[in-house]
Amino acid sequence: MANAFTVSGTAVSASSPGDLTLCRVSGSARSILGTAVSGTVLKVRHIYSPLLIATDTLVLREEQTVRAAASGVFSFDLIRGAAVRIELLNRPDLDFEVVVPDAASINIADLILPYIASVAFDDVSPLEVSVGQVFTLNSTGTLSNGGTIETTKGAELELANATILRANSAAQFTALTVGSTTVTMTSIDEDVLDLGEDPRGGTISRLDKPATALPAALTVSVS
Repeated sequence: MANAFTVSGTAVSASSPGDLTLCRVSGSARSILGTAVSGTVLKVRHIYSPLLIATDTLVLREEQTVRAAASGVFSFDLIRGAAVRIELLNRPDLDFEVVVPDAASINIADLILPYIASVAFDDVSPLEVSVGQVFTLNSTGTLSNGGTIETTKGAELELANATILRANSAAQFTALTVGSTTVTMTSIDEDVLDLGEDPRGGTISRLDKPATALPAALTVSVS
């Protein structure tokens, strides 16, 4: 007679708390060998922003402890918009100060090690300039945790017509003559941006991340 077993479990996925003031943070911990690390402890410290919710609720009990289950999985809620410090117990070199996004849920990697999800030119197309004018095409990136970062110095730009505009530097141009042309952002060099830096000046990297959504070409009209 064959043995029969009944196995029960709980599906783990990013879920949303019922309270619309909260954001659910979820993730898991593994060893370098790929095995689940049970009992991993995270210290979550509220750094007093905000101190009040609405007009009548104080944010107290500033330090909370989160412990991973035997499977290495953890999930906890944070107040949206709060500034917090997330620390790994016994790893003083790994602590992250972040602002909780205004979102129903987020995974721990996107919160503490955000990547640039999308980039937009600060100027609206078409940009009107005059002959002889020197101008800079600034850009801003939106991070996976809802924050923003200036990406101008990391943007790789491609000029369609060098007779109308002259590229002085990576993002600065001079209008040469009357006409219209486009500037296309081809990539973002994140190595020159202040992302993934630890408190001691080192760099913390992610194994993988989604591609950055780049903006449509910007039209520049010279008159």
